[in-house]
Amino acid sequence: PDVSAKKNEHCTPDPNGAHAFYLGSTAGYIGKYEFPTLGTLIAAVASDPVADAFPASIPGTYTAFVGTGTNSLSSQIDLGGKGLRADGNTQITHMDGGAVEKDRFEDVDGLEVFASLDGDYMLIQEDSGNTFGERMFITKLGEAGDLSFKFIAQSGGSGNTRNSNGVGVPAGTNLGGGSHEFSGTFDLSGLLKKDAYGKYMVKANAQQGVAKRAADKLVAINDKLLMVGLQAHNLIGGVISAFNNDRGGQLYIYQPAI
Repeated sequence: PDVSAKKNEHCTPDPNGAHAFYLGSTAGYIGKYEFPTLGTLIAAVASDPVADAFPASIPGTYTAFVGTGTNSLSSQIDLGGKGLRADGNTQITHMDGGAVEKDRFEDVDGLEVFASLDGDYMLIQEDSGNTFGERMFITKLGEAGDLSFKFIAQSGGSGNTRNSNGVGVPAGTNLGGGSHEFSGTFDLSGLLKKDAYGKYMVKANAQQGVAKRAADKLVAINDKLLMVGLQAHNLIGGVISAFNNDRGGQLYIYQPAI
């Protein structure tokens, strides 16, 4: 909705080459914008640059995914036995700073869609002020029925007992419990994919982006290595302060097990 403190954050292109992209919102919505005639319209402009052929509008469609926005999510979240919070409850629901349980996505930040040998998958990262730690999920797209959001990890939060007891890496950087932020994902699998002769499939040339996307699709989801960024906003002391750095955090390599 067009209200105060709500905005779009990350968008991610269709990994299969369609004229389309996925977009998340801090209001909790996630959807896909598709522009099937965009290539034809751009080609018309390129073929006659003198003429005033640039379109006044571009036809498109928007598809909202079930289970986002204000929809209830509890029946679609699969914790896999994880996601325990410090208060004894679980990350099935989101606990905001006002001690209100929310049964939906809250402040979707990072968003990335990956093509794999067994279909397309979306990774969702919240940046929401969750009292017990930000959540990260993965879901397979194109399945019949509602999407199933599989829990990956949680981090930070003022109510997180590790956080509030000063645990941090490097030691001495945690000055008190605070929020973390999963933000950004990159699929390494295409860059690491080798051919039958043991040679890397993606070469450094003008077509490397296209080649990387094609190689990504040859790797099954459970064989992928995904680089995930985490910002730790409360890790600002110790060596981080001494070197005038911004804040702590980590780059993780995540291999799904779905």
